[in-house]
Amino acid sequence: MKGDKLFIFSISLIILFSILPVSSANSIEETNSIEESLNGTITLKFVGFGDNLVQSSAGSEISEFFPVHIRIVDFDNEEVCWEKTIEESEAFDVSIEPDRYKVYAKYSNKKSTIEYDNRGIGYDVKAGKEIVLYVNTQNKDVFSDASWRVSPGEKDISILLCIVDANYFDYDLDSVKVYLDIDRDGAENDADDRLLLEKQYDITVENKLYNLYEYGDWYDLISLPISGTDRNGNPYNLKDINGKVYLHIKFEENGGLFDPDGDAHDNLRIELSDYFLPSIRNWHAGDTHYHSSYTDSLVESGAPIEATALAGKEIGLSWVTITDHSFDLDSDPSGSDSRNEAEKWIYLTRECREYSNPEFLCIPGEEISVVSEEGKYIHLLAYNISSPIKGEGVNGDPFGGNEKNTDTDGDGIDDRAVTFNAAEVMENIRDLEGISYAAHPFDCANSILNRGFWTPADIENSALTGLEIWNEADNMAELETGLEVWKNLLLSGRNIFILAGNDAHGDFNHKEALGETSWENAFGKVRTYIYSTPFSKEGVLEALRNGNSILTEGPVLVFEVEGKGIGTTLNISENKELTINITGVSCPALGEEISYTLYYGPTGGTERVLFSDSFDAYPQNCQLKTLNLTASGYLRAEAYSSGNDRVYRAYTNPIWISKSVSATLTVDDGPGADYVSIQDAVDNANPGDTIMVYPGIYVENVNLNKNLTLVSFSGIPDNTIVKAADPKTHVFHVRADRVLIRGFKVEGGLIGIYLNNTHECNISNNVLLNNTHGIWLESSSNNELSGNTVNRNSLHGMYMHDSAYNIISNNCFNNTDNTYFEGPCPGNLWNTTKIAGNNIIGGPYLGGNFWVTPDGTGFSQTHNDSDGDGICEEVYEPGGGNVDNLPLIMPRFVDWNPWSELASPGGVAIKTAELQEAVYCWLNNESAPGTAAEISTERLQEVISLWLES
Repeated sequence: MKGDKLFIFSISLIILFSILPVSSANSIEETNSIEESLNGTITLKFVGFGDNLVQSSAGSEISEFFPVHIRIVDFDNEEVCWEKTIEESEAFDVSIEPDRYKVYAKYSNKKSTIEYDNRGIGYDVKAGKEIVLYVNTQNKDVFSDASWRVSPGEKDISILLCIVDANYFDYDLDSVKVYLDIDRDGAENDADDRLLLEKQYDITVENKLYNLYEYGDWYDLISLPISGTDRNGNPYNLKDINGKVYLHIKFEENGGLFDPDGDAHDNLRIELSDYFLPSIRNWHAGDTHYHSSYTDSLVESGAPIEATALAGKEIGLSWVTITDHSFDLDSDPSGSDSRNEAEKWIYLTRECREYSNPEFLCIPGEEISVVSEEGKYIHLLAYNISSPIKGEGVNGDPFGGNEKNTDTDGDGIDDRAVTFNAAEVMENIRDLEGISYAAHPFDCANSILNRGFWTPADIENSALTGLEIWNEADNMAELETGLEVWKNLLLSGRNIFILAGNDAHGDFNHKEALGETSWENAFGKVRTYIYSTPFSKEGVLEALRNGNSILTEGPVLVFEVEGKGIGTTLNISENKELTINITGVSCPALGEEISYTLYYGPTGGTERVLFSDSFDAYPQNCQLKTLNLTASGYLRAEAYSSGNDRVYRAYTNPIWISKSVSATLTVDDGPGADYVSIQDAVDNANPGDTIMVYPGIYVENVNLNKNLTLVSFSGIPDNTIVKAADPKTHVFHVRADRVLIRGFKVEGGLIGIYLNNTHECNISNNVLLNNTHGIWLESSSNNELSGNTVNRNSLHGMYMHDSAYNIISNNCFNNTDNTYFEGPCPGNLWNTTKIAGNNIIGGPYLGGNFWVTPDGTGFSQTHNDSDGDGICEEVYEPGGGNVDNLPLIMPRFVDWNPWSELASPGGVAIKTAELQEAVYCWLNNESAPGTAAEISTERLQEVISLWLES
């Protein structure tokens, strides 16, 4: 439990209010059983209550008690059954009929009301039954945390030690001891425990800035070797323990007679696993909803990002999106408004960069309080945002926002920034190329705090990317509700995705919040796997944007249809058998067999089961199936495995099936076409359509977010020109697979053509001129770029970032810096097999690319072609480990016709290069290229005459 910030509520025969000593992080006083009665009664106990708690030396008296207003209400109709303001420590007898209730507590010196409702279920009051609740008050927390599982290969267990909110009352820390709880009793008594590790501190945590952002907050990370020597010099190996390792963490306090805080204790359970979490190549596990130490208020707090990165790696995760509350990120702990309200965000993003590494990524995000269409407060997860978005919430912080009551001075006006409408925030996030998911959309309603569920009107907003329907591993009621809502949206034709997260506040080992200790819920217990190759922050975000993800608490199952993966669209134009590849993996701890079901949902119809099957999923296994689909819709899968006497489940996002006959839309800057704007045509096209653009000049920035073919009518780039309307962004921004762009002159943008996480696109026969970057590939693979002239772009001709397995051939690059590579870019092919055919500069063979620079120092300008085939004799390495094996070179002759005709068709005159070739052949007694014709002196004179005439 995070500290002695606790409020105990138990059901017995009387209502008793008493003040108990504050001594430990997990001090829960047992109450004696009470004899049966016809009526139920409620006992409320406050521990560590009030901002200025002062104890006597004996620890049994308190000098000041802040009043608290208590209301007990009927769970179903909110009818008040008992209500009173408690002014001092005294007992009250109240008799309550057996029923379901919840309790509200409002502190006189706080703005927020805290609700106790047993996670929306209510408390079933019966004689003799006891329930314990906790609340995070402003008194200090002293607690520890450690990963609930440690993956194979780890040599140490990382243990987080935290003291939070010691700016109100200091904490004198003498030492921390780590015991092996041999009998697993979870008791504070260490007499029957084995002391493994001790660290001496002798510090006082007080009202000063320690190594966490807030004043009076402190943490340290210690490593407990899995095998080593205990404090008595005896060897131990925790792997020898059958099952979970139980640890007892003891914080020894040394404040003395007049500053008695008392020792604090914590108990942790850790699985030293023999198995890695299930994994499939290029699928990476993470947690999408997590709160760090930048969430720190009277109600809740989180863990340092450094500790989060260590715990995530130990658990077996690869990434986390840190989504601290909007009202925490803009709160000023000093109360002076002296800090920049974006300062927390700046520190958070800096730490995310600092503690990210190739094995684990920390990605900044935000959980924003917004207002629903019904006027209720709901929460929104935002990713890929560059700055925090304001939104008030409940955190009990007098210097932060509060959803229900923000008028602290009584003038009838909110003292904090407004909370924005959900639609407004989502649309703003979309405009900034961010990503938004509804946070726990069907949980956390609260009438007192004006909290509500996400409404259909909120969810139907097209700016919403998806729904976090699985929030905490054991929250099955919300999951089932979310699945039904999501399936109905899919059947209506809506492209919307789902996520899983844990809403963990640190909680590496287990979750404790508002009266509940859950060993089933913790950081990474339920996981979202994303597809990213190569693995990167950008890849994670694009996978969240495009639904390339699955949800699981156990097995991993993915599938492909005709090579198309989860979150993508398969276009079909006729009835045919489709091949489905299904891959699943588990581990012995989670079940060695996976059962799965594939569902098909035709748009506007009813979802049905296509087939169900099972296979041995340890090790990884695959199955091939075939099916025939008759209408547009989606495919999705569910999977199950059994282990440890329980069932584990997994859900995939869909693969979309688009079955239609493609249409051709026309664009002309004059009358007679379907559209005058390319973007208008794109917006109104269906996937698979062709957009034909007539000659003209089009001033716009085009966003291509669906599978389309975009071609110029003439096929001549010089007469079909697209100029950037905004030179600070991209002329063509491609964010969909299988897009074709051909026959345009593209100029004046930040990037001429930007392929952003795309696959199987074709960019051909274009001229990219006078942009900052000609072509940019970002996390894109299996695309083909050919026949393009990339000329005079100010920074780079082609920029590649984390992009692999593309084919780039027969292009002309003429820029000061033709290429730039960032991150791994393996497997790109920069040439085709050498075959006869006119290349981009008129040479007789197709092969690689033409590499020149405006100053004449390009590779193709400075290397040799000894055999006259138009291919350099040496390979060219543009950078990043890439190689063009067949770089082009200007041939010794250019479009020289057979000797039966001296002039080219259409009367084109003999060129200087042709004359030079004729002289070369005459001097060396060689035949004309490509013929056996002899170049006589008379024939040479004829060529010279034609050259002079030209």
